[in-house]
Amino acid sequence: DANGDDIAITDLTGAASADAIAFYDTGIQVKFNSATATVSHVGDPATVGDSDQGTFVIKFDVTAFGADMFIDKDAVEEYVGTTVTQVSYYFEDGNT
Repeated sequence: DANGDDIAITDLTGAASADAIAFYDTGIQVKFNSATATVSHVGDPATVGDSDQGTFVIKFDVTAFGADMFIDKDAVEEYVGTTVTQVSYYFEDGNT
């Protein structure tokens, strides 16, 4: 138990059940630090293609375990969306 005491089989209660779990010997751990959202342009509904725009900054720490891991900070904007759902993004080095 929580105190380090052995529990007799007759004292055990409940059922053992859980969802699937996984164990990894290499990978990354990601710790969320903060997030901000700023509206940079409010679109005019009367003007076709003039959508709202915003800047979203998500800061996190990434720690590798078991092996060296890399996140490509040269990600290319490849998401193709409509004027309603368009998203563009880039990775920025935390040292800049």
